[in-house]
Amino acid sequence: KKLKRISHQASANCLNKVFLIEAELESSQGRLSFALSKYKASIAVAESEDFLHEQALALECAGQSLKKFGRDSDSLDYLTQAFHCYKRWGAKAKTKQMLHRYPALAGVVNPPILLQ
Repeated sequence: KKLKRISHQASANCLNKVFLIEAELESSQGRLSFALSKYKASIAVAESEDFLHEQALALECAGQSLKKFGRDSDSLDYLTQAFHCYKRWGAKAKTKQMLHRYPALAGVVNPPILLQ
């Protein structure tokens, strides 16, 4: 509630985080459709404010949630977008971690990324 209150005063900095927290709460309670709407809102706000790393995080969390609910194809779409955001942000260790954590990414990342 406190973060939501603060988000009204500094929405550019906080609103995407509020949506992400709400999405995670909805997902943890098994309400995927509500969670997805909150993830999408978080992603959109982060993108509009040029918070690339927070956009990537919201995309990854949405992908994980979809995977948890058995929606593997949709999950892979979100995880692929997250991977590309992390890559554009320069997070080499994170992209490497994602390739290890989500092996299906290796088949869709174009061109295949060889990380040292």
